Amino acid sequence: IADTLPFWPSFRWPLDSEVLSTSKRIAIMLGNVVVTVATEFISCVWLEVMIFGSAAIMYLALFGKQEDNKYVKEGHGDAVVKPARSSHNNAHAASTDNDSALMPLATALHNGKIEDACSVLVQLPGMKLKAVLNETAPRLLAVAAASPDLAAAASLIRDLLKNMEPKMLEVAVEVAVLEAHKRKDVYLCYQLDGVAGLLLLPRSQVTLTTLANSYLGDIKALRKLVHAADFPFTKAFATAALRACAASNSELVMEILERVEPMDKDALAAYAGHLCLTSQSQPQMKTGAAVDSRIRECARKRDLPGAVAAFGSIPLQSGRTGAQLFASIVIACADCGNWNLAKQYLLRARHHRVFLDPPITTVLVKSLMAAGETSFAEQMLQDASTLGLPVCASCYHILLLPYVVAGNRRAAWCLVAKMHNANVEPTLFTCSILLKMTTTRAHAADLLRIMELVKAIRAPVDNILLSSITDACMKTARLDLLMDFVDFRESLHKAADKTEVSLADEPLEIPLYGSLIKAFGQAGEMKRVWRLWEEMQAKGVTATEVTLGCMIESLVANSQAESAWKLVQEIWQDEDRRHLVNTVIYATLMKGFPKQPVKVEELYREMKERAIQGNIVLYNTMLNIIVRCRMMHRMPSILDDMRSAMPQVEPDLVTYSTLIKGFCAWGQLDHALGLLEEIQVSCKFRPDEMMYNSLLDGCAREHRLSDALRLVDEMRNNRVRPSNYTLNMLVKLLGRCKKLGKAFSVVDQLSAEFGFRPSIQVYTCLIQACFQNRQPAKAMSLLDRIFEHGLCPDQKTYVALVRGHLQMGLLDTAVELVHLACQGEQPAAVDSQCLGDVLARLGERSKAAAAMKTLVEEAWRRQRATCRQVSRQAVRPQPESKMKARVRSGRDNGSGHQRAESQVFSAAEAPKLQEAKHCKRTSSSESRASTWSSGIASSCSTAAS
Repeated sequence: IADTLPFWPSFRWPLDSEVLSTSKRIAIMLGNVVVTVATEFISCVWLEVMIFGSAAIMYLALFGKQEDNKYVKEGHGDAVVKPARSSHNNAHAASTDNDSALMPLATALHNGKIEDACSVLVQLPGMKLKAVLNETAPRLLAVAAASPDLAAAASLIRDLLKNMEPKMLEVAVEVAVLEAHKRKDVYLCYQLDGVAGLLLLPRSQVTLTTLANSYLGDIKALRKLVHAADFPFTKAFATAALRACAASNSELVMEILERVEPMDKDALAAYAGHLCLTSQSQPQMKTGAAVDSRIRECARKRDLPGAVAAFGSIPLQSGRTGAQLFASIVIACADCGNWNLAKQYLLRARHHRVFLDPPITTVLVKSLMAAGETSFAEQMLQDASTLGLPVCASCYHILLLPYVVAGNRRAAWCLVAKMHNANVEPTLFTCSILLKMTTTRAHAADLLRIMELVKAIRAPVDNILLSSITDACMKTARLDLLMDFVDFRESLHKAADKTEVSLADEPLEIPLYGSLIKAFGQAGEMKRVWRLWEEMQAKGVTATEVTLGCMIESLVANSQAESAWKLVQEIWQDEDRRHLVNTVIYATLMKGFPKQPVKVEELYREMKERAIQGNIVLYNTMLNIIVRCRMMHRMPSILDDMRSAMPQVEPDLVTYSTLIKGFCAWGQLDHALGLLEEIQVSCKFRPDEMMYNSLLDGCAREHRLSDALRLVDEMRNNRVRPSNYTLNMLVKLLGRCKKLGKAFSVVDQLSAEFGFRPSIQVYTCLIQACFQNRQPAKAMSLLDRIFEHGLCPDQKTYVALVRGHLQMGLLDTAVELVHLACQGEQPAAVDSQCLGDVLARLGERSKAAAAMKTLVEEAWRRQRATCRQVSRQAVRPQPESKMKARVRSGRDNGSGHQRAESQVFSAAEAPKLQEAKHCKRTSSSESRASTWSSGIASSCSTAAS
């Protein structure tokens, strides 16, 4: 720029030091200084004017077309129309109306889609294309430079840029580079320089100067820029280039000084020397280790400018040192929250072929997750190949764990699919994380997919993962998958090299033995249970109380109570293992003898002889067995033992429920109601549904309708949620008492108030009540209501309908109902006794009887075929005790058939329910009083007498 000034040569004359006097020499020197200062000032001002002018031209070209649309103004009913415009204005308006057609171009450029932008530009006519290119060329170049494939993007815009004049192309490149430098986007400056080189675009002095300022410390790129610049260099460009390399590369400094104007060489050489002296006076960080330490220190202080300055203080390093420096500066950017700058450094490292280590990706993902940028982290992993980032499974694990904890199963599996797409294979740790989201039976499908992943990895499974798999299989009730996996694990170890150390030869952990024994016991695989127990003994694994408890529970649950008792005796004979036998073991043993009260008393005496202190679970188990075996005379002695125990064993709600159930079963409803009243007065416990159901059962046995309705009102007032079993007993009682209307109203009110749907068993009881009250039409209307509510009548429903109509003398309707029950692929049909009643009415030797017998037998055959098909497709049946199934059905108001039997416990099953309830109410039991109510013992004595 200084060379173009007309007055500059006038100050350049040869000096003869011998002729000039001292004063003249001083004047000449002052004049030269003034001219130099003025030239520098004018150069800076001229650069700013050029930048401002370019920005003003772009602004006016894009937003300067404003029109006055106010042609009509309001008056007193008259309109004043603006005069018609000239033809030039009409043409300008036509071009403005076509601007809406350029909206796709603006959208494509905004979204960075170079292909869409080029397709829109190609469709424009010649003059319109030239005008649009003059306005959008800088943005088009920036989008092309940001494209991952630079060569492909350059080829797309090559033909379009031929429609522009060289001067406009130069301005477009200049504006694009200035905008990138203003945003401190160094990588985009690199890419714009590459696009200009590929397309042979002219670069102004402003462009070259801006690029030199952007290449601070990058000697390779700066050397390339110096070689591409026209000779001779302007003073502004040479100054920027020297500033970028004077402190680090003397050879490039000499090369720059050789290419400047002779008149500027001395000043620039002095400037280069000044830069070298300044850099030497500052503390130098000569090694990459020192720079890396400085960057890390700045990152800890959240000083991002200091970290960037330290990174740029030395030339770019290659190899391991360069990778470490880039990793440190990227981590510093991530810690300071500047993700865009981190991305620029990653792209810069990829551009210079500096390969980073996998831990850098893990650190970046952790930083993004800590900042809540989950979507950004996923996008970074998806673009890892573009950014030059190495990705491993641990990077995905950081993203996977929050999804699993939040229960977002769909997002978790989508992330696993992205791992496969990125050629990152899941590991056993991936499967361990996924197992955390299998917590209920509804997640059985997820467990199946996880097991397939584990088998596909074909790596030795350690004890931790095996324990997680065991817990997941038990929670999802897919113990068949556990047994298959154990077999697969054993086959995998057998196929392994015998010279290697195999996990199969190592003993499992003690908790894992207990979990496996419990799981195999629930699955009914007693051979596996005994094999695990023998393996523990053979490998010298010392059992714990929990492990022994799991073993005894498995034996009792599979009807091997005698073997469990023998095992307890064997353990007791061993002095070192005698401490394992406790009250929980004896409580479990007692559950194995539900119909042998003598054996239970023997176990109780044995426990007392061995000075084993009983707990509330043990006493509740004994009370339940006594109630089921109708040995109420033994109840006072057990209550006395509870009172005399040290420490004293306080009764809980399960104890009271067992006593009330015993009184109701023995026909002592008044004692049961008195005990309920005593509980309510003491305010120790809140009666639950099971207690009210026992009382309602007693009311139904003795046909005491008023007491039953009073109990129902108490349930509603105390907000005790009834169940379908409650409705069953109420309907039976109201039907027997000829209160059919009340039965319907009670069912409708309770189901609506507590928000549950009556089960098919409730409707069956209503049908029986209809026939007891000689209302067959209402019974048939109930059948229609069943179908309307989406329920399927079962065999008991059809049997009740058929027998009711037979009792009413309606043979034709009964026959039609039998035909209806035998329809469909899965018919409900009727039982053999009901069929015999119908055939007897029709006549054993009649054609109708023969046809009906054939129809019902065919329905039975389809039933058996359906059952066999379902049994082949279903999961291996769990030999879980009926008690647990009934407990679950008792908590589900819409469970159907199980609810009707939820109170019919065997002597072995009820203690398990009581133990479960005891565990549930432990927190409420801690605040109970330490004194007994004397009424319990007196009531038991009265009932026994």
